[in-house]
Amino acid sequence: MAPIRFDPHVIGNERALYVSPQHRMLMQGVEASLLFGESEVLASAKHLVNGSTVTEVHGGTVTYVHIMFDQHEIIYAEGAASESFYPGGTGLNAVEEEAREELFSLFPELRSHEGAYGDTARLCLKAHESRLLRLG
Repeated sequence: MAPIRFDPHVIGNERALYVSPQHRMLMQGVEASLLFGESEVLASAKHLVNGSTVTEVHGGTVTYVHIMFDQHEIIYAEGAASESFYPGGTGLNAVEEEAREELFSLFPELRSHEGAYGDTARLCLKAHESRLLRLG
C-alpha cells in the first residue's frame, strides 16, 4: 500500500504528487493513440513506476482520500489528470467495511450488482500495457 510519488511535471503535475498504487492516472498523447487506438487511457500508478521520476515511497503512514461521483470521472490533482473512485470489485474490496457500507447506502445497487455503477471514464490498461508508456 506504499504510495506512488510522481516528481513535479512528470504527468502535468505542478508539484510532487502522491497517490495510492491502484490509482489510475490519465495518459494521453501519441503513444496512447499508437499503442491503444485511444487518445486518452487510464494506467495504474504502480504500473508507471520507473525508478527515477515515478517511485514507491516506503515508510511512515498514509491516509488515502477517495472522491466518488454519480459516474466515473476524470479529475485533477496538482494539475495532473486522474480518475475519481471507481467502485469495481478491487475498489470496493480496498475500502474498510464502514466506508463500504456508506457507499452501499448512497448507491444501493452496488450491493447486488457490481457493474451497476457503469463503465470507466476511459479505457483502463493492464499492467503489461501500462509499462509500454514511457514517463520521463
